[in-house]
Amino acid sequence: MKLEIILIVLLLGCIGITGYLAYVLYLSPAQNFTLVTSFQQNNTNQENTLMSSVDYPEGLLFYSTMRFPDKKITYSISSECDKEIAENARKSFFLLQEQTILSFSEEPLNGRIKVSCSQELKEMRKSEYFVAGEGGPTEIINTTKYYVIFNGTILLYGQDKCERPIVSIHEILHVLGFRHSTNKASIMYNFSECNQEIDSQIISQIELLYKDPSLPDIQIEKVNAAKKGQYLEFGIEIINIGLSPSPPAQILIYANDKEAGNYQLDSLGIGEGQILSVENLRIPISTEKISFIIDPQNAFQEIDKQNNAAILFLK
Repeated sequence: MKLEIILIVLLLGCIGITGYLAYVLYLSPAQNFTLVTSFQQNNTNQENTLMSSVDYPEGLLFYSTMRFPDKKITYSISSECDKEIAENARKSFFLLQEQTILSFSEEPLNGRIKVSCSQELKEMRKSEYFVAGEGGPTEIINTTKYYVIFNGTILLYGQDKCERPIVSIHEILHVLGFRHSTNKASIMYNFSECNQEIDSQIISQIELLYKDPSLPDIQIEKVNAAKKGQYLEFGIEIINIGLSPSPPAQILIYANDKEAGNYQLDSLGIGEGQILSVENLRIPISTEKISFIIDPQNAFQEIDKQNNAAILFLK
């Protein structure tokens, strides 16, 4: 009889322990993690943009941090342009290259900057096709860190009357993102005069904008995580805010500084993002800290590695 009682007590104890473990591991309410450390950048990018001035009351650029992916920029000249206009365009690119850190090379069929002399485009010049005047960017992606210019067009439909090709330099600078100036001596003044120059503010702005190399920059944009017993579910959003496509990368998840899982991220184009959602990743019950690290082995170069990590703690 005593043995039966002991067995019954043990059985009830086992059932109780099993029920408790089941509750803790599977039925307990989810515990949310709170983001306490993120190395995400401040993407207002004021550090890359000169402040407005008397000559540029609305700022030098149409959008902050406008730039091409690389300081080596290709251009092509339409066969519709006569010889003199084509040579003036080439001279313009050469003069800009002499005075700035940019370099330009002609690519006959597919340059990023297209020089056109089309009468059809002349009729379109008042449409939204151009940002300003007779030239401007035609394809821009906002990565939150940069406004990346992929392509632009300038329209040259008359001969330049000055010894230096003032008009075409003015239009190329529009493609590079520059606004009009209120300074009559600046080449970016509304009306062209032969004595106008590329002012020092433009040169300084170009140096500032193109100081970052043409590399990817993967950033953790958003992250949330919750623990339910010994299982973790999370969602993380990653974006390439850099200047070139990123290669496939690894993201590691650590629970209390011990690796709990790793996943492969896709290659991301400029401005592209990826959302990774995972349920039921097994972690220790005692986990109070979750860390997400992208490319922990530094397998490839980026503009900034400091925005590749996020750390969360239980509330």
